[in-house]
Amino acid sequence: MARTTPLCSVQYQYLFNSCRIPKKPSDVPATFDPATHNHVVVIRKNQFFVFDVIDASGRTLSTAEIQAQLDAIVEQAGDVTDLPLGALTTENRDTWTDVRDKLVKLPGNAERLEKLESALFVVALDDSAPVTRDEVGRALWHGDGRNRWFDKSMQFVVFANGKAGFNGEHSMMDATPTGRLCEWILHNLAANKIDHGEPAAVELPTPEKLDFVVTSGIAQSVRDAEAKTFGVSPDAYVQMALQLAYYKMYGVSKPTYESAQTRKFAYGRTETGRSVSCESVAFVKAMEDPSTTPEERVALCKKAIAYHGKYMKDASEGKGVDRHLLGLRLLVQPGEPQPSIFADPAYAASCHWNLSTSQLTSEYFDGYGWGEVVADGYGLAYMIKNNSIHVNMVSQKLGAQQLRHYMVEALQDMRSAFAAVVARNGAGAPKSQL
Repeated sequence: MARTTPLCSVQYQYLFNSCRIPKKPSDVPATFDPATHNHVVVIRKNQFFVFDVIDASGRTLSTAEIQAQLDAIVEQAGDVTDLPLGALTTENRDTWTDVRDKLVKLPGNAERLEKLESALFVVALDDSAPVTRDEVGRALWHGDGRNRWFDKSMQFVVFANGKAGFNGEHSMMDATPTGRLCEWILHNLAANKIDHGEPAAVELPTPEKLDFVVTSGIAQSVRDAEAKTFGVSPDAYVQMALQLAYYKMYGVSKPTYESAQTRKFAYGRTETGRSVSCESVAFVKAMEDPSTTPEERVALCKKAIAYHGKYMKDASEGKGVDRHLLGLRLLVQPGEPQPSIFADPAYAASCHWNLSTSQLTSEYFDGYGWGEVVADGYGLAYMIKNNSIHVNMVSQKLGAQQLRHYMVEALQDMRSAFAAVVARNGAGAPKSQL
């Protein structure tokens, strides 16, 4: 539900027991019957282990029993680091398709792969111990490309220092279902509402190790994949701050994508929210013009916020333009001429997302994010919390640290303008504390 509006729940089928399967010409989602697939996969030192979390009698393992199984896996894995087969899931999808086809033809691998792909979810037990948000964010986003299976819909990553996080596969689901799940888990842990259960008076089966058979060619494919691994209203207010930060750094406004969910419709996913407008450009220019007054700046900010809010509302109601145009473009058959709009440089420029942004908020999350979607762009994931705004800035080639500097400056400048107006008029300040 979004307040009183029901939302499509189709995506929830991909939370558990699901996996993205590489295939040509395009990948496919796979789901498995939870009644017959009660196991989780644990990855430790690139080794894959399986154990059931529901026993033969239908009883869910207690927390203590699950911990015992995890301890057994850590002991069984020892200090040996296996070939990082999971790095293949970071490869070009066609390449991974070819390697997977070879992998499943080797003795026993089809059954092993089925156990991995059909698991409730994956738990990755890492040796690394990231400390800062930047370190944790990188480790959860991609890490070193090892000790993961990025095709699984859900991976919970636990680090050696006790920090933990989540990595989700995005093709089957958007952030809201997984965000709700993680929020539920953390809230109930904080409220001490988790039923930890009681251990049964029976000996648990030893976790099963999935010993994949690999050829020298597959091993080389894994090494190739490793080499390529590289190390994602208050909302409208933050969007304008992002616009101002970018303008401060580059002196120009560039196309900005914000995800607008369309899940009030059956099978709805997202529509594009375009954050750059005539109103936003006027606002950022005024903020950088020393001759403008706080009242002028706040008025222009409110206009930009109002326009952005309306655009996002329209986009969420299926009144956006980008998904419609995308559908038309995909209808063009091979060999048919493209409509002139899709060859127009202005259209291409308008879809070159220098800023790829979205909000997913929880008081329990320490951070989340993704990478930029164009080489000269940024991935900007933000959370608007009760007493703070968190922005995760990612760019492989540009100065994310510099943009961070300008983001802080933008928020300070905007707060100063609003504070000045509030001091004079007693109204008009943003709700969120910055």
